[in-house]
Amino acid sequence: MRKSWIITILLCLFIIAASIVAVRWPRTVPLSQCSELYRHYADNPDIHASFIKDFRINDTLVVDVTLLKAASDTGWALLRKDFNIPDIPEEEHSFFYDNDFFSWKKVPKHNPSLPPDSIRLNNDIAAFSYPRRVVGVFTITTEEQMKTIPEMILDYNIDNN
Repeated sequence: MRKSWIITILLCLFIIAASIVAVRWPRTVPLSQCSELYRHYADNPDIHASFIKDFRINDTLVVDVTLLKAASDTGWALLRKDFNIPDIPEEEHSFFYDNDFFSWKKVPKHNPSLPPDSIRLNNDIAAFSYPRRVVGVFTITTEEQMKTIPEMILDYNIDNN
């Protein structure tokens, strides 16, 4: 349990640091190696887009991650529309907005606003936070990633709320 706690904390710190680095310094990965999703949002002034190539999840597992952070209300509205992120009823605002809580869902690789594809590996995993106004998309290529990423998000939520 302690190991997963440490991994979760390190993951969160790495995502924050990587976002800061990606915004302040030029790309370190050639644009051609970045995700299609990153390229779609890269020049949008209302969204800060970052791409992490081969983000290490554990000793044996890496995954590409596209991070999208709304820089404005317009950007957050666009991300919510593009990823079909639901409105939160007023009575649940305190839970979703006052906690460092990430929700997640499977999204089709080529159109994240649609329902998940019935073929598991045709989907990526999108993690999103209402108070942070951020969406992180993990590019899934294996069943192990499909299983491990939601577990990692759940561990983060348990450890931090």
